[in-house]
Amino acid sequence: MAKSLHLLVASHSSTRLNSIEDVFLDVQDVSLTRKLIIDRAFESISEVSEAPDVVLLDLGDHWQSDLAQISTVFTGEPPPLVVLGRPDEPEMMRRSMQAGARDFFVSPIDETELIASIRRIGTETQLSRRKNFGTLTAVINGKGGSGGTVVTSSMAVLLSGSRSEPKSVVAVDADMQFGVLPVYFDLPTKDNLGNALQVVDTLDAIAMEGYLEPHETGVSLLSNQAADIRETNATDANNVHQLFTLLQSSHDHVVVDVPRQLDAFSSAILELADRIVVVTQQSVPHVRDTRYLLGLLRLLGVPSNRICAVVNRYERRNDISVRDMSNSLEDIDLHTVANDTKRVSYAVNNGVLVPTKYPRAGFTRDMVKFVQKYIENTG
Repeated sequence: MAKSLHLLVASHSSTRLNSIEDVFLDVQDVSLTRKLIIDRAFESISEVSEAPDVVLLDLGDHWQSDLAQISTVFTGEPPPLVVLGRPDEPEMMRRSMQAGARDFFVSPIDETELIASIRRIGTETQLSRRKNFGTLTAVINGKGGSGGTVVTSSMAVLLSGSRSEPKSVVAVDADMQFGVLPVYFDLPTKDNLGNALQVVDTLDAIAMEGYLEPHETGVSLLSNQAADIRETNATDANNVHQLFTLLQSSHDHVVVDVPRQLDAFSSAILELADRIVVVTQQSVPHVRDTRYLLGLLRLLGVPSNRICAVVNRYERRNDISVRDMSNSLEDIDLHTVANDTKRVSYAVNNGVLVPTKYPRAGFTRDMVKFVQKYIENTG
C-alpha cells in the first residue's frame, strides 16, 4: 500500500461536504479532512494537523472571493488546488486556472475521474516533497540468520561519516517481537518504536527526537521491545508511513532492520524504502529463499532497480560462486562482503561496531565500498 494521500475538502455547504465525502468513502488510499467555511472565514482551512497533498475547493456563491483567498491561507508553498464549480458560470473555470487550480470539475461530477485526478496530483505532491528528504534504506535477510542486523548496524555507522563531515543517521529496529539491534550498539532496549507509532499523529521532528537513543558514533537508535506479544498486522500502514516520513524529513539517512516476514507492517516499510538491501549467503538454501523473497517483493510492486543484495560471509573458494548466484537472482546487483567471523563475533558479543573496532578489516572495507556505491549515491 502506498502512503495515504491527504485530501482537504472545503465548502460553504455541509450538504456538499457530505456528498464529496461519500465519493471517497471507499477509497482506501485517500484520507479526507473536511472544512466547513463559515461566512468567508478561510483561515480555518489551514488549521489541520498534517499538510494536505491536495485541496479540493467547492466554490459557493462568493466564488470570486474564495479564489482570491485560497492561495493566502497556507504558510509556505500552498498545496495544489482542484476546484468543483458550476456549469452555469463559464467564467469560473478561467478564473480558477488563474488562481492556480490543477483541475476543474462541474456537477454532475464524474466520480471516477475526480478520484483519479486527486490520486495523480497528490502523488506528484508527495514525490516533490520527498526530494528534500533523507534516504530510507531497508535491510532484510534473504534467509534467516544471513547477517542483516550486522549489515544494518555497520551501514548506519559508515553513513554517519567522519567528525569533520557528520551525517544525521537513524537506525531503526523494526522487529516488533524479537529485535536485537540495540545489542549491537550496547544500548538499552526500549519500546520506543511501538510507542511512537501509537502517537505519531501528535509528533513533530523535535518531539520525535525524544524517542531516539543517541550513540557515541553519532547514530541515533529507534529501538523496540514489546512487553507482550504484539500483532504486527494490527499496525496501521498509514502510521508507519507517517513515522518514517517524519524521520526522513529531519535526518540524512534512515536505516531499518526489517524482520524477514512480509506482513502489513514490514511491507509498508519496504514499499516506502529508497533502497532495499537483501542479505544472503553462499548456499543453496540461501539462494532459494532469497529468490523467493525477491519474487514477493516484485509482487508488492517494488522495481528491481531499488533492490540490491549483499552476499555476507563471502568466500572465494565456495561451491556456490557469485556468478551462480547472479544467474539465479536475475536483475539484482550483488555485492560481496568478506567472511570475518572472528572479528564480527567479537564485536557483537562486546557491544562494539565492526567498522569502529576494526576499520581496516576486510568486512569493513567491503561495507565501505557497498555504502558508497549503493546507498550514498541513491537518488
